[in-house]
Amino acid sequence: MSGVVLFVCSGNICRSPMAEYLARDADPARSFASAGTSALPGAPPSPGAVAAMAEIGIDLSAHRAHSVWELREPPARVLAATAAHVDELIRRRPSWAPLVDTIDPAGADIEDPYGADLAAYRQTRRSIAAAIRARFT
Repeated sequence: MSGVVLFVCSGNICRSPMAEYLARDADPARSFASAGTSALPGAPPSPGAVAAMAEIGIDLSAHRAHSVWELREPPARVLAATAAHVDELIRRRPSWAPLVDTIDPAGADIEDPYGADLAAYRQTRRSIAAAIRARFT
């Protein structure tokens, strides 16, 4: 995963894939991926995430979940949805500590919209997009 910016959330079906695809759209020259701390590998993205991204012309439907714990080499950078994810990543992969931060440069948690209505997914998309703009543009 050398050179890759990895986005991490819990299940890798909402926030982190949304971040991955938004970042790819914003900065196509850079490599992005996503994974989850509690992901069920191969799971499809949540319907709400697919719908919220489709509204802005990004097709998330082909995404499949990956577990961050399956990675054998560290990515260039790890951006996590919440401070709790940051803490878990550092606790379980101490060598990654210098690489890990929250997606939001101010350290704000990006709340999990899983199971909520489309409005919550839209708000999550907006929060992630703002954080990505702040980090990568």
